[in-house]
Amino acid sequence: MSEDFPRAEGHVPSPEAALLFTRQSHCSGVQPQRCRCGVTFAGGLFKCGPSGVISSPSISNPAMKVTSIKQTGVTQPPTLRVGTTWNSGLLLDATSQGQKVHNETSIAMKVVAAERVTTRLGTFQALKVTASTTIRMSVNGQAMNQPASQSTSWLVKDMGMVKSVLPNGTIELVSFK
Repeated sequence: MSEDFPRAEGHVPSPEAALLFTRQSHCSGVQPQRCRCGVTFAGGLFKCGPSGVISSPSISNPAMKVTSIKQTGVTQPPTLRVGTTWNSGLLLDATSQGQKVHNETSIAMKVVAAERVTTRLGTFQALKVTASTTIRMSVNGQAMNQPASQSTSWLVKDMGMVKSVLPNGTIELVSFK
């Protein structure tokens, strides 16, 4: 694998999307700086364009009534290589149990290395991506901010994320079709 990790025809890798392992995708017309694609994934839609892959966020929680939800930044830029940095995030306003909730999630990501990673599925040449996630939240105007959390993921060309180490555990891809 070269150190570049571009989108491939028919495939949209994404660190966020790879947290669940079922997806339906279709991409066509991938060209430098633009493509047409849509990925249905756990109720969300991922679209790619000149700036990269952008998610259309959705939340399914019966106890929460979402009044506004917006993706910020890009989920993944058009090309990944060691040194690539990007930002992604979410702005959410909702009510839950009669209380107003405001959430601003910011994720700063960077490709820090090209290296081999071993999972239960096998050993792969991957790009190692670190992420720092900051959540600023308020409930009825009362700040309930959380400290930034760090995670590391490994992305494999034409597969997406195969492993992610999070503050509360590790996620690995166990099958791929």
